[in-house]
Amino acid sequence: MSDASKSNDEPGCSGAAGGSSNMSLKDYLALPENQGASLVVPLSWCPHLETALAKELPKEISVNAPCVECENRGENWICLACNSVHCSRYVDEHMVVHATENDGHCMCLSFADLSVWCYACDSYVDHELLDRAKNLAHTDKFNEPMPARSTVLEMK
Repeated sequence: MSDASKSNDEPGCSGAAGGSSNMSLKDYLALPENQGASLVVPLSWCPHLETALAKELPKEISVNAPCVECENRGENWICLACNSVHCSRYVDEHMVVHATENDGHCMCLSFADLSVWCYACDSYVDHELLDRAKNLAHTDKFNEPMPARSTVLEMK
């Protein structure tokens, strides 16, 4: 059966028959086909939000900016303490080195998926204090502002 001819009556986030589902995220993740799946849940707070963010952000963030070390333009990150751009651990690890060698430069924003990583906490972080930087990168990447943050996150 081709993808186009498959029915939409399978459970999932996009819905059951008719295009909508009343299934909670918890129920969806409990389905047999989702067993063993990894769910990355960012920290909602990190102590470095108080100490590792620059007082001033640049007027814009270019997601095409090259790494200041190797000039890679692929998978780069911006340091949220000093606004310097470095490549990821999967390229030449310049952001890892930058965060390790510079005290207080542990939080960075990915140009690939606009996530924020804290090297000190060894975790992703999602907090409204990061929204301005994320919005600058989102606007550059997609030519429009980031959607408004939802005030209700519920996992039934």
